[in-house]
Amino acid sequence: MYHPGKIVKVFAPGRKEVISAGGATLALVAMWDDNIMTLEIDKKIEKKVGEGDVVLVDYGPMGKIGVPVPRQVITTVLKGETARQTWEKYKKYNDGRKGGQPNAMPPMPVPRYIG
Repeated sequence: MYHPGKIVKVFAPGRKEVISAGGATLALVAMWDDNIMTLEIDKKIEKKVGEGDVVLVDYGPMGKIGVPVPRQVITTVLKGETARQTWEKYKKYNDGRKGGQPNAMPPMPVPRYIG
């Protein structure tokens, strides 16, 4: 399973504004469902990912360790019309789930007193 997101900022080790204990390149990602995450970029594509890119995040399980834990690594960069259409399709779906109101909170249930 893969989830689309949009790169907000790339954090690459070796840049003067990034001090890292590890060698992984990370990215701040705005996900299609309004979540914000900082995720690792797969080494094979880390130099090809930039701000504003639409990416796919691998949510497949990590190995066979009992309870499935999603990998959550950026593995694919989408460009051009494919990126635009993918992002719009997911955002439209997400807006529909919320009743067309961005960032709308669902109504709180009314507590009932049972005594």
